[in-house]
Amino acid sequence: MNKNLTATESRILNLIAQQKKSKEIAEILFVSEKTIRNHRYNIKKKLDLPKENNSLLKWAILNFK
Repeated sequence: MNKNLTATESRILNLIAQQKKSKEIAEILFVSEKTIRNHRYNIKKKLDLPKENNSLLKWAILNFK
């Protein structure tokens, strides 16, 4: 796990690994969907993931299951 991730970002990654959509994660965490999209963007940058579709989902599934 990357030490630069916040607790919230780690929780979001865990939910992404469970294949939750941004809208579902937003509802679980009581925040807006835009906030989740921003978190996803920041997580991708911190993990130095490619900009391709689903790179964050693939990483989360491989590292959280």
